[in-house]
Amino acid sequence: MAPFLAEEFGAPQHLYREGARAGRAVATAREQFAKFIGAPRVDEIIFTGSGSEAGNLAVKGAAFADRGKKHLVSSTAEHPATEQSLQFLEQLGWEVTRVGVDAQGVVSVSGIADALRDDTLLVATHWSNYDSGAIQPVAEIARLARARGALVFCDAMTAGGWLAGNVGELGADLLSLSPHRFGGPKGVGVLYKTASLTLTPLIHGGRQEDGRRAGTLNVAAIAGAGAAAAETGAQLAARAARCRELTRVLWREIAEQIPDARLHGPPVGADRDPRQLNVSVPGADAETLMLRLDLDGVSVSANTGCATQTARLSPVLLAMGVPPALAAASILLSPAPTQTAAEMSVAAGKMARAVEKLKQI
Repeated sequence: MAPFLAEEFGAPQHLYREGARAGRAVATAREQFAKFIGAPRVDEIIFTGSGSEAGNLAVKGAAFADRGKKHLVSSTAEHPATEQSLQFLEQLGWEVTRVGVDAQGVVSVSGIADALRDDTLLVATHWSNYDSGAIQPVAEIARLARARGALVFCDAMTAGGWLAGNVGELGADLLSLSPHRFGGPKGVGVLYKTASLTLTPLIHGGRQEDGRRAGTLNVAAIAGAGAAAAETGAQLAARAARCRELTRVLWREIAEQIPDARLHGPPVGADRDPRQLNVSVPGADAETLMLRLDLDGVSVSANTGCATQTARLSPVLLAMGVPPALAAASILLSPAPTQTAAEMSVAAGKMARAVEKLKQI
């Protein structure tokens, strides 16, 4: 990223030499992302300002481009970028059917099948859940949707860089990525769009991204995102295995030292995102626990990064049937592949001491 932050200021759509160098950097990143997700063509990669924007463009752009079908199917546990896009379309006259999830946060495949109709335009699903960690049966959902002539959007913002798979295996017509989830910079998102599909742009202006998303590209962020995709793609299996083991150790230590701690979502293993724990301790307020841990050198989240300050209860946990009191107490813990098992034990110990102090108040 450094050259494009310090000395290379050309706009990538121009042909003068500085612009051409910026254009080559963007083209390289596009190739890196096409390889990263198994896209057949590099022009199927669209750069946006964030993963949330990519999700908005997928859902709204597909809906606005179709003038016939006005029914969409989703789940009760989607990312806010998807859910709020669907709510917006409902206000404009589209109909949305939301299918429930089970106690571990996995959407009902039979419920998806029952919800599909002849006028279903799009099924919006996700690969792994940003809150519960549950991995969804995307390929199975896609087979059902395609059999009814519906498009498939897969939100891979949480899973990208951590779960092995590609757009062909998933059966996705649209797929969103958030590069900062796997070591890239913030301020850039990626949307895969199959070449045969037309999207109506949400941001109008110039002809950047072949007219699909106006605005001068953030070259430095795009270059960094492409580098992160290339590096992560080469190390994905090892990084995921490393984090899954750290997550297993962390949860084992928490469960041993805090017997009443509750894990939300699937057990640590193949059915759960490899570097995510959602844990509640009855009687321990999440924000207070977060602040105590922060003072002790342990960084956790008292709510998902995508929840608003006013919506303190996770809609995902509530959809799973988690009691409101436990949902209010949930914190997220995410080990990094550079950390150690010893650090997990230390973190669990500090969490146990913080919980004990909270319960004495």
